[in-house]
Amino acid sequence: MEVDGTTASLFDLAGAEDTRHCWRRHAGWPTLQGFVFVVDSADAERMHEASTCLQSVLAERPERCQVAVLVYLNKQDLPGALSGQAAFEALGLPAAAAQHPFRIQPCSAEDASGLQEGMVWLLDEMDARRRDLAAAATAGGTQPADTTNG
Repeated sequence: MEVDGTTASLFDLAGAEDTRHCWRRHAGWPTLQGFVFVVDSADAERMHEASTCLQSVLAERPERCQVAVLVYLNKQDLPGALSGQAAFEALGLPAAAAQHPFRIQPCSAEDASGLQEGMVWLLDEMDARRRDLAAAATAGGTQPADTTNG
């Protein structure tokens, strides 16, 4: 996928509990710079499960503190959907936000509202991280790590 001159590799890794162990083997996990986490904002009963899953992913790679996290808050078109702030708190993000650039993006896959805005933010964050790594490597006289996956 290319947006505004930035190219990213995207993989749908599904969120079923029995497939989560596969995440580390895909999508350039060692060089991961950002990821998208989709939440059903109209299903408050599963918010705890989503929080546990997201916290597990974030704890998996603590040394990669600057991984950008885009949380799509899907199904905003349905009655009773959680607001961005309510989802931020329900997902346990206040603590994690101190270590990771985060964006909660309300959206609806039904009418595509909010999807582009979220992806533009994520790619901008990843691009900024690549520039920071390249500048640090140049200043230190070393080559930057492979930052082509996202």
